[in-house]
Amino acid sequence: MLRKHWASSHLMRVGVFGLFAIATAAVFTTDSAEARRYHRHSHSTHARSHHNDDDGDYSPQFSSIIVDANSGATLTSTSPDGLRHPASLTKIMTLYLLFERLEAGKMNLDTEMSVSEHASDQAPTKLGLRSGQSIRVEDAIKGLVTRSANDAAVVIAENLGGSEEEFARQMTRKARALGLRVIGVSRTGRGAPEADRVYRPRSLRAALAQADFVVLTVPLHAATRGLLGAAELAAMKPSAWLINIARGPIVDEAALLETLRAGRIGGAVLDVFDTEPLPSEHPLWALDNVVITPHVSGPSTPPEIAPIFNDNLRRYVAGRPLRHLVDRAREY
Repeated sequence: MLRKHWASSHLMRVGVFGLFAIATAAVFTTDSAEARRYHRHSHSTHARSHHNDDDGDYSPQFSSIIVDANSGATLTSTSPDGLRHPASLTKIMTLYLLFERLEAGKMNLDTEMSVSEHASDQAPTKLGLRSGQSIRVEDAIKGLVTRSANDAAVVIAENLGGSEEEFARQMTRKARALGLRVIGVSRTGRGAPEADRVYRPRSLRAALAQADFVVLTVPLHAATRGLLGAAELAAMKPSAWLINIARGPIVDEAALLETLRAGRIGGAVLDVFDTEPLPSEHPLWALDNVVITPHVSGPSTPPEIAPIFNDNLRRYVAGRPLRHLVDRAREY
């Protein structure tokens, strides 16, 4: 069973809506890339000689599964239930775009990709990459497949797109070409380039009923507290997944727990909760249709924070209007 781990990268923050839902017409095979034995060449000039194997000699056995997108039948598999570092849907798409480059001959497995300071700062940095180093395409692929490495994912994104933001746009264009449709729900219902349609909050249940994946990215305030309750969860498809990277109280946790226990939706990927950290005795830990991450979906790094702070400090000293102010009427 695929266990999705929501990446901490900027790539997961391209949803500009208060809430957006993704309806996919194309089904991706999740583990068709071969998780071959992780074997490094001992070239000290490459970043691959600097892996940080915090769990000892990390050498997972071969594991693969190929699923027919039309019938859902497993065509072939090797150790499909073996314990592996899970990869996110974003990382699957990252590999897809990278393999396209390889197939077109624009890159090869020995192509060196540069590591930026931003890529090296990704937490947790599974490969121990450092700014100024380089990593071969083949080693970056192995890092994604066997370790779900965030640092390798950002290296690929920046080298293919020039920046994470541009790579996210490339990913969106490719996903749409494969049949993905994005619908959103926002406070105003105003359209957005990234969405096929945007609804107002009063049509939330109609939007939920269409979605295969429901992603919450709203701020927590009076109007969004308990936004998804029992009725909204009941409106979701039985196969749909809920992904909450916003704030825990936006979802009625008791109603969600009951829904998940009854199997009325496919499952949930939860990065935030009513109580954090999630208590060890909490019943969510016992559910096999729940993926739990420790509030890491969108970390802010010093290179992101410092320019904003410095700019606002200069504005404050000069008596100029500050940027990114909280609207106290809206509560965000």
